[in-house]
Amino acid sequence: MRPEIPGYTIIAEIHRSPGAVVYRARQDALDRDVLIKVLQTNWSRDPELAARFLREARACARLQHPNIIQIYDFGQADGVPYLVLEFVESGDLERLLQERGRLPIPEAEHIFCQLLEALDYAHRHGIWHRDIKPANVLISPEGQVKLTDFGLSVFLESRDISAGDSLVGTPAYLAPEQVQGKAAGPAADLFAAGIILYEMLTGFHPFRGQNTSETLYRLLNFNPRPVKELRPDCPEHLAQVCMRLLEKDPARRFATAREALDALSGTQCPVQAQAGRRPSAVRWIGGAVLLLIAGLAAGFLLHSRSKREASLPPPATARKDTALAKQTAETPDSAQTESPERPAPEKKERPVHETKITEKPHTAPPPRANFAQKNGAAAEPSAAPDPALIALECQPWAQVFLDGKPAGTTPLERPLEVPAGQHVLELRNPYCSAHTDTLVLKPGEKREVRVVLPPLFGTLFLDVKPWAAVFVDGAAVDTTPLVEPLRLRAGKHRLQLVNPGFPKWESDIIVLPDQKD
Repeated sequence: MRPEIPGYTIIAEIHRSPGAVVYRARQDALDRDVLIKVLQTNWSRDPELAARFLREARACARLQHPNIIQIYDFGQADGVPYLVLEFVESGDLERLLQERGRLPIPEAEHIFCQLLEALDYAHRHGIWHRDIKPANVLISPEGQVKLTDFGLSVFLESRDISAGDSLVGTPAYLAPEQVQGKAAGPAADLFAAGIILYEMLTGFHPFRGQNTSETLYRLLNFNPRPVKELRPDCPEHLAQVCMRLLEKDPARRFATAREALDALSGTQCPVQAQAGRRPSAVRWIGGAVLLLIAGLAAGFLLHSRSKREASLPPPATARKDTALAKQTAETPDSAQTESPERPAPEKKERPVHETKITEKPHTAPPPRANFAQKNGAAAEPSAAPDPALIALECQPWAQVFLDGKPAGTTPLERPLEVPAGQHVLELRNPYCSAHTDTLVLKPGEKREVRVVLPPLFGTLFLDVKPWAAVFVDGAAVDTTPLVEPLRLRAGKHRLQLVNPGFPKWESDIIVLPDQKD
């Protein structure tokens, strides 16, 4: 049923999500088209959520900038909160990227500079967006950018809103600190802006996986392939700005959007007139976005803490992000050890001798080939070749097998010392896909091997009555009844079910990987 909002005539429903419904409407007094976003009934019944919705709307309504969609009005109709937004006919960046792929450098710079101008203005006025993505970047036919959908934004002075106790936003554009449930701020907006710039320059999303769970895993563990490798014609300063924005540590990114703009001092960022929007969805849960973490195929097992948990292997030691710096935008190179070049075949030296017609040829055996002979050094048959070393890093932990024999568990205290030649390296973790690689090592060589084991996933079915908000490892993931089962990474998780009318239920669970037929 369409809401009755005094002073507005609803024309059509444009979008519906679990958290809100967006309508195109007519403002009767001013005879202009507007967008009206209405909080879904099941969320509006919570007085705290409704108050937060309006409090954030009040903060965002103060934003008056040519690159930000304006909020005209907000209020409640029959107890349901709503927002009235500027409506402009235009396309969005998501559609533009789908139609054209990577953009010309000047066009990408032009769009990105305007996006940074909008973020700089919002951040200086105490608001961070929390849902920066191409669908929320509107572009008019004249090229003006308008940032929209501040429905998830946080008023920075309101500490209870900005606390890192829930996971909000669009999964593919979350910053690592948001995925980890840590306190986040404007730096998360800059990370998302960096993803957008990477897409405009290369035509690829730097972290997107086949599903949400894989995307979140890549956000935490993968470093994208450098822009210059995918777009050699990209100016160095622009590529550097992009890669710095994608730093996993917020402290290593630009401190502000203005600082990023200053780093683009050689570019021109004109602001033009006119813009438009295509509405996008906002999913609310407890005043924040509802994020459904769906993942890869698997099965499940759910139970409380038990003796079995005590036997689970320890979690992996954290690795530096720079260990993954050579991965591609789509598939991590580090998940597969770089194939070394095989040594060139040795030329066995023939014995030096003279041959006379009346004498038999010299029959002494040829000297053994020695690697030093390549460089002209004399062979030393009595000296044993130097061993090779394998310096291994693996995320997460893994049992190491070399030529079929156990060789320890990562992290290893020291590199593996092996004879020169061919070896088969295998890494095993019960909650990840195994990794096997064949290494050909030269005497004295030290080979660095960095591997990220792809996680296995399981399916969690929940039947909860009455409804409940579902939290996994402290992050909001869905609300029951579930549209589809949850896909979770295999291993141990903390499950919480929250309904304001009942005590919070929580328990540890073990999700086992699916058994393949």
